[in-house]
Amino acid sequence: MAAFDLTDLGLFVLLLAIYIYLIATLNNITTLYKSYLFFHFSMMLWPLANFLTHVTGNVELQWFFVLAGFYALASLSFGWLMFSLVLTRQFQGFHRISTYMWALPALIGIILMTTNPWHLLFAQPVDGQWVVRTYGPFFWVFIASSMFYVFASIVYILRATERTAEKGLRRQLQLCLLGLVLVVFFSILDLLINVVFYPAFGVVPGLTSLGIFLSAICFVIAIQRYDLFNIITIARQEVVDSMLTAMIVVDNNDVVLDLNDSAAKYIRLRAGKAVDIKGSMVRYASCGSGNSLDCLSIIPGNRGHGGRIIIKEERESDIVVNISPVLDSRRKCLGRVVTFNDVTHLRSLIEEVKEKNAILHRQNGELLSVQKELSEVNKKLSDMAITDDLTGCYNKRFLFEYLVNEINVARRYKKSFTLMVLDLDEFKKINDTYGHLAGDEVLREVAKLIKENLRQSDIISRFGGEEFIVYCPMCGRSQGLSLAQKIGDMIRMHPFWAGGCCLHVTTSIGLVCYSPEDGGKGPAEELLDSLLKRADNALYRAKDLGRDQIIMAGWNAGLPLGF
Repeated sequence: MAAFDLTDLGLFVLLLAIYIYLIATLNNITTLYKSYLFFHFSMMLWPLANFLTHVTGNVELQWFFVLAGFYALASLSFGWLMFSLVLTRQFQGFHRISTYMWALPALIGIILMTTNPWHLLFAQPVDGQWVVRTYGPFFWVFIASSMFYVFASIVYILRATERTAEKGLRRQLQLCLLGLVLVVFFSILDLLINVVFYPAFGVVPGLTSLGIFLSAICFVIAIQRYDLFNIITIARQEVVDSMLTAMIVVDNNDVVLDLNDSAAKYIRLRAGKAVDIKGSMVRYASCGSGNSLDCLSIIPGNRGHGGRIIIKEERESDIVVNISPVLDSRRKCLGRVVTFNDVTHLRSLIEEVKEKNAILHRQNGELLSVQKELSEVNKKLSDMAITDDLTGCYNKRFLFEYLVNEINVARRYKKSFTLMVLDLDEFKKINDTYGHLAGDEVLREVAKLIKENLRQSDIISRFGGEEFIVYCPMCGRSQGLSLAQKIGDMIRMHPFWAGGCCLHVTTSIGLVCYSPEDGGKGPAEELLDSLLKRADNALYRAKDLGRDQIIMAGWNAGLPLGF
């Protein structure tokens, strides 16, 4: 029994070390990261539960740990399938109902385990102790559902491996497949020795745990040596389906890895297919016709190269193409991100300006009017780059750049400032009840109310969804709290109209105030991140207290202070 305890404990410690190492080295969390970390955590629970089962003499605790271990195996089996779907880029096509149907066998297994004490058809203790146990028919139902998940995962990865031509991706998938095979092999070996033929060979401890550990090693090698996550991480940061800008992610062989919805407007592509410029477009004016992205090669020292495209439509559209390399930490090119921006209107404006410039040689009197028109176009483009289309507030990118500069100024001249994070309470109900157009109108009206109550030096930014951030320079704690109360009261008392109905909206506000005596050494970016996290925690505290609340976060105490 001691050998069993030490084996499972040792394997759990090793899996925990791998888990901590991965979290420490992964900077950006994507769906692929979350799915992997989910079932890696499930990996660790099985050996831990076995260890705890053997170290306690309490029968009820033993059953609790046994149950926790089998819960982990159920989650791990389902997690393998979900991770395989995300890894092979097939998860996006799954509807929520389909995901629930896939989870049904695991849920049934969990129900059969949980109800075991009432019927003992899943497992029974031997000599009154759960350290050694026998299994009933429900256990084999659970084993069948788990094997179903694992073999389905193997099928998905095998199919993806057959379709993939890129060597690096094939090696990644092969390593993941090896990890799955190892789990299956040692799990079946454990099942045969310790269940089917028990006690002919005695108890051989840690077989399933060993298979899980070896599969984790395979994934670590795939992650670190073959950059399993890097290309997906960088691509996901660039490809956003809601953007009007069309974006396509390709590997070094011009095979499409991912693309957003707007890309269909400019080029006929789908994931897994090679880019065929010649078959998708009429003319590539910058480099001539061709069937590869190599005609738009990366210029040394530049981010990318642009070109003009004429799309097959009833009217001609001018598209600016930019290609940016996707590089890993070793400066190795993993692929490229291709963006398409429709500049037809802008091109027409430029052509008009050119025509007017030709006339200016003869008509000097028109010079001022042309210059003014061009200046307005440039200002409009500049405003579009830093503001939110819906509310007219500054966007997130501009806010972060602005705040980094403001923090440096505040440190240099020892000035205080206040940051507040505002979130409209239960805003989803407005969208669900009155529609998104009504919700958009409420957001515009809220942004207008906040602007009317700010000083000229204050700025407001839409942080995302129904969340806003307000920056108030040279503003102390009492001033910041007073302003937040004023804004909250104005929103609460203001009538909002949607669909002929009068709505009343409230907001929760989290504040954080920085003063010179608070310190905060290090880069301005780190201080900004810390301040925003404190304000965000204060906002969640306000939500927990019942919404329509204002919470001021303490800088030194590290705990929110309610008012």
